[in-house]
Amino acid sequence: MKKVWSNLTAYLIIAVLSLSILGMASQNNIGTRIQSISLYASGSTLERYVFGDGAEVGIIAQKESGTGGTDTARITDTMGSEIIYVTLNDDGAGDDDTAADGIYSGNFTISNDRGTNGAFTDNSTGVIDLGDGDGFKVEIDLNGDGIKENTAGSADFSAPIVEMHTPDNQFYNSSFTLNFTVSDENLDLDNVGYRLDNGPLVKLQPVNITRLSGRGGFTSYSYLADIDCTNDTEGKHTVDVEAQDMAWNINPPVQVDINVDHTAP
Repeated sequence: MKKVWSNLTAYLIIAVLSLSILGMASQNNIGTRIQSISLYASGSTLERYVFGDGAEVGIIAQKESGTGGTDTARITDTMGSEIIYVTLNDDGAGDDDTAADGIYSGNFTISNDRGTNGAFTDNSTGVIDLGDGDGFKVEIDLNGDGIKENTAGSADFSAPIVEMHTPDNQFYNSSFTLNFTVSDENLDLDNVGYRLDNGPLVKLQPVNITRLSGRGGFTSYSYLADIDCTNDTEGKHTVDVEAQDMAWNINPPVQVDINVDHTAP
């Protein structure tokens, strides 16, 4: 009987040790998985997933533990057949700041295909062409196990559309109301406003937001601002409206002229 219990005890010890080893192996495997894939635009430290024509897209892929060396990201046009491959560095070269820290970095450039699919795609220079509104996918297999983590972005080559509703060339004494709408698919709400006489941008927030039917993903944003002109000099002044979207596209110039008159008849 003692021998039976002794054998059972040995089996239990072996089973526990096996489970512990398997658990450690599993944890180590999880530890080498990509923790995140982020996209950035050149010149910005903020994550961005919508890009304009000519944008340099930075890729940051982070693992829990660093291994150094290089790896490859596959970039595909989700609306076409374009594919390019981008080298990611964790060896202190290229865009990589610190070797073997588990942060792999690289970049590629988006080009507007201008209606000709594949016309500007060039794997050797890291350029992929996309149509306006096309999506792209970034796939990376840093672990070499055939499982690709991925993230996605899109191209936006269309500037916001601004419509001015304030009458042009009217006369005001103390204040006037600036009234305009902006339509866009990816409007940056933190970068819409007006400039008085080419001065600094005075940022505004919309007073109403309306989804436009039959216009894809376009949304209309209404803006109203009461502008004090009590201390402005008499004569003509120019108000320019500026709207930027998430791909850094800026609307063509839209302005209204106002006349300030402080003198009574």
